[in-house]
Formats: sequence, C-alpha cells, structure tokens
Amino acid sequence: MKRLAKNELFMLILTGFALYWVVGMLAEGPWLTAVVAAAKLVFGVVVFFGWGPDAWGVLRSKYGKVEGRHYALLGIVLISLGVVYSGTFGIAWVVAGRPMEWLGTLYSNFGNFWLTGGLILLAVSPDVTKEGFQPPHWYYIIAGGSALAIVAFLLGTQWAGADREEAYAPHIYGQSYPICPIDRPVKGNRTNRGKIYHEPSSIDYHRTIAERCFVDVASARGAGYRPPG
Repeated sequence: MKRLAKNELFMLILTGFALYWVVGMLAEGPWLTAVVAAAKLVFGVVVFFGWGPDAWGVLRSKYGKVEGRHYALLGIVLISLGVVYSGTFGIAWVVAGRPMEWLGTLYSNFGNFWLTGGLILLAVSPDVTKEGFQPPHWYYIIAGGSALAIVAFLLGTQWAGADREEAYAPHIYGQSYPICPIDRPVKGNRTNRGKIYHEPSSIDYHRTIAERCFVDVASARGAGYRPPG
C-alpha cells in the first residue's frame, strides 16, 4: 500500500475540495449553483446508465432471493436518480431567476428523498443475506437514539418559540435554505408569534432562514411582517 502522502486518489480528493472553495469564492451566487447542478446532472446520468440496466434486471427477476449486493446496486441507482433530479432542479431554478417560492418545497427536496432512499439501501446491504435482513444489535441502538433525538428536537423547537421571538436557525445555504440576494437583503420568516423581518444589521440575521426576501423594511411591513422584539 502506498503512503498516504503519495496516494493519487487521496490527492485527487483534496484537489477537488480545494477547487470547489476557490471556484466558489470567485464565482459565488448563481454561477456556482449552475456549475454544480450541471455536474450533478451529467455524472448522475452517467452512473444511472452504467448501473441502471443491472438494477432493472434485479427488479424484474422472478427467481432467487434478493441479497445484499442487490440492495447496494439499487441504492447506487437511487442515488444517481436523486443527483440527476437535484441537478435538473438547480439548473431550472437558476434559469427561472432563482425564485424563492421554489425553495423548501416538496419539489426542491424530491432529489434528497431519492438520495436518502439510496443511502438506506447501501447502509443495510452488508447485513442482507439469502436468509433475509439480519441487523446487528447496534442497528437498534442507533435507530432508538435517532428517534429520541428527533422527538427531542421537535419538542425543543416548540418550547423555544415560547421564550424567544425566533428559534436559532443553522447558518446553512443552498436550495433548501436560501440566502437573500443583494437587491433584496431583508429576510422574512414565520415564528410562533407571527411573521418577523430581519435587517442585515440584526444580531440574528445570519442565523435566520429566509422564507421571503424584501427590498427594504417598508416592503416587509407592507407584507405583514414586523421587527423582532
């Protein structure tokens, strides 16, 4: 085995990460979204046509039992479908002028649905044999812990809303969590106490997920939004 420093694959991955951040800082905004979406679309199609025929053969097979390798094969195909859909949606979103009402919807997250399904199939594939699915004990521990974490999160968001005007939102940008454009910098979102707007000078501006974007405060007030506090 080669030393890590001389591993071409490892260096290729590092180069890819570096290129992403460099290009992202130079071509921030719709250009970066369009380039990434186009790459997802192209390589997703390549993977689908490379693995899809075999997966279709598994689905049509009437003989034998489905094994772990079949689950992994189907998982790869589902992931490729999710990537193709996300890439197509991203390109359409940029071409349409980045409309905010497209984001955070069933349609914008449909690609994530396919991706999640594919990851689940890949995750369980090592534990599927001819005798069926035989999960190890730690599966149940992770499943139970995840369920408790989800319940705690949902309860926490409900209780937090009673004490604060808005919940702390993660500083995440992307198709599901948009950033307002320069010409519409005022963020608007709904909380348990109504519709709130945030100016760029607001202390919680960068922690707030924008559901709507406004040109100025007057536009936000006209749409029924009020300042925090």
